Amino acid sequence: MICAKCRNIVIAVLVILFLGISAIPNTARSYSDYNVPSAIFYTYRKPQLLIVLRDLVSALRDSEDLVMYLRGGIPQTISFTDTKYGESINIFTSISINNATLDSMSFDSYAIEFKGFYVKTSYSSKGMDLTLYAAPIYGSKAFYISLCISGSASLSHVMLLLRAVEVVKVIDVKSSSLTLLVKDVPVNLLLSPGIRFIHIFNETSIGVEVALPSEGCLSALLSFNPSTNIDWRSVAEGINKTFQEFAEIISKYPVIRSTDLEIQNLYLLSLYNTINMLTPVATNKSYVDSLSPEMLALNYISLLLNPSITCASPPNKILTIDDAYAVTVTAYLYLARGRCTDYITRDFVESILSYLANVSTFNSLPDLAKAYKIADLVELIATSNGYQDLVKQVRTIEEELRSKLQRFYNGFWYSTSPGTTMVEDKDLVMLAAIANYGIPYAEEHLKFVARFISKADPSKISIDGKYISDAIEALARYGYLDQALKLTSIYYKAVVNDGIPCLDFFKAVLKGFLGIDATFGGIVIKPCIPLVLANTTLIISSRTVSFYEWGTEIEKIYIDGALHLSPIISWDTWFGSKSIAVFLKGEKLFRLCLQLLERGAPIAGSAITILTASSLTSIGYTNSSGALCTILPCSSKQVQLVVGSRSISITLDTATCTDTSMIIDVAGKETGMEKTSQQTLSNISNISKDVENLHTIVNQLSTAIRDLQRDVNAVKSNASNALAQVSILREEVSAQNAFTRNLLYILLAISVTALALSIYSSWGRK
Repeated sequence: MICAKCRNIVIAVLVILFLGISAIPNTARSYSDYNVPSAIFYTYRKPQLLIVLRDLVSALRDSEDLVMYLRGGIPQTISFTDTKYGESINIFTSISINNATLDSMSFDSYAIEFKGFYVKTSYSSKGMDLTLYAAPIYGSKAFYISLCISGSASLSHVMLLLRAVEVVKVIDVKSSSLTLLVKDVPVNLLLSPGIRFIHIFNETSIGVEVALPSEGCLSALLSFNPSTNIDWRSVAEGINKTFQEFAEIISKYPVIRSTDLEIQNLYLLSLYNTINMLTPVATNKSYVDSLSPEMLALNYISLLLNPSITCASPPNKILTIDDAYAVTVTAYLYLARGRCTDYITRDFVESILSYLANVSTFNSLPDLAKAYKIADLVELIATSNGYQDLVKQVRTIEEELRSKLQRFYNGFWYSTSPGTTMVEDKDLVMLAAIANYGIPYAEEHLKFVARFISKADPSKISIDGKYISDAIEALARYGYLDQALKLTSIYYKAVVNDGIPCLDFFKAVLKGFLGIDATFGGIVIKPCIPLVLANTTLIISSRTVSFYEWGTEIEKIYIDGALHLSPIISWDTWFGSKSIAVFLKGEKLFRLCLQLLERGAPIAGSAITILTASSLTSIGYTNSSGALCTILPCSSKQVQLVVGSRSISITLDTATCTDTSMIIDVAGKETGMEKTSQQTLSNISNISKDVENLHTIVNQLSTAIRDLQRDVNAVKSNASNALAQVSILREEVSAQNAFTRNLLYILLAISVTALALSIYSSWGRK
């Protein structure tokens, strides 16, 4: 037996030791809790999603730029550039587990979560679950990567392969760190739990191997700044600082909350990717080579939605049609905002006209359409500045471009009869996009193109990253919502499965579906909101713009609670408001909450497609209880659910148009409300209340993932902490004097003895 006082002392010692172990930062656990909206992609097919991460603080404030490119959530390339000294290196990365690369391994399901400043990828299968994290440490020129394994039957050998174009030299090796020299740039690699083997494959490729238990994490810190003393103790603080910096950046841009998972995820992905492409060149110096379509889109919403703007000087020389288009649109926005007017000089207008003068150089249809849009905007700019002689010049150019475009149109044979069309499915995206540039007879042109899109086989429509966002925006603005959603769905699949870049889609949502645009009088709101985007909310820092119901006709607008009688909101009112509510005259909606079971067991984390008779669709994910909610128009008598390869028909009684809850067992017939028990009704009612806010789909998915991995993460965390602590203690003990070591051993001996006595006393009592 051990005295009570002694037992208390031993417990106190154990608590101190436990707190010491827990103090080691476990960075691979809590990033999902950061309050930044997530783009979450959940798929059963190996994803090819392209994501960009960047040390934005270093890129925007220093001369050093560090970027990571990921495909399918896996780091592929790390690029480091020192613009001051002209040094630039690319390091290609690969991760292998037991000699199999992560790229080649197959799993039953994949989930990628992207918050703009970090990426979390979860792989799930019957034999092994993996979680991979990647994040920059802002201002430190460093990237953090962590791979956690669970469910492995035995010890796993994990290798991180680094390959460069230039010669790689190993200049220093320690038990848990490695220093390389790549093109005279020192690269420090810090590993936890430590290095087991170093493989030198050739002059440009080095692999670092570690051994992990069946439940454990490998964490790596890759630093390109030897002057920054960053270690495991400072990683958690660095990640938290990174979150705060990114939260400050994203507060300047609008994010959306919507019930449509595809559109919300594409919106956030495109916005985060574009923000992570920012560099000093893109923000401070010149338009040339920086205002590509995605940068123009970011500049557009920045000028549209931010009270303060940074004026950028136009380039000295226009080199391409995209340069001319970007600077002209930006100049128009400057004038609309009444800002940066000093930059819109006569010389600027003349330089654009000089570029447009040689009309014969514009031979492709998109180039002609952009040139026509440029001429139209230049006429507005010249007129507002009083350059009447330049107005005459630009009108002459406009007529020539109009004539050439008209001849181009006459080359098309629009027909909806089978086998008679000269318009190919692969060109539909480009043809829809040119209507967004204000071409002559744009409405008639898009009417025919929309008919082709309706009848086209989705698998034959070619998604061109240059035109897809403009195409969706044009279709939405002209009211062809079904066609816009069809292209959006095709685009979503191409982004996730085929790795098509997603960069400027957010402008298609803001300007196309939500109808937020700039005029000289202020913001004009002309929404074309499909059912799947009903009740969408736009959040810009402390200001919200909410759209209630759906459709194209505005019923009322309230600004800070006061009725506003015009769809045009002045700039002062727009930026001075806290909340703007737009009520549409679309058909009244009701909420349908479902709990999906299979032979009584909840169908958790499953993708569900919901179709109505009007072909409007909603896509959501069930939570851990098999529940999801959607909104439907009151005319929806018949609803079709697609669950995997199965289709289930539901008949609804919508005469009262009230919120409805149902339980459906996909192995049998659906159970209506009158057939459910009171307890079940209570559960479903609680589910409905839990998803009261209309962005439940993402929350449901996040909950499902967290529920499925909560226990696994706890084990990972403990293993990772213990391994990290052992590594740190090993280094610290070797540096301490004999007294400190003996004290540590005595404390450990007391702990073990106390546990043994406690177990012995428990057995004695039994």
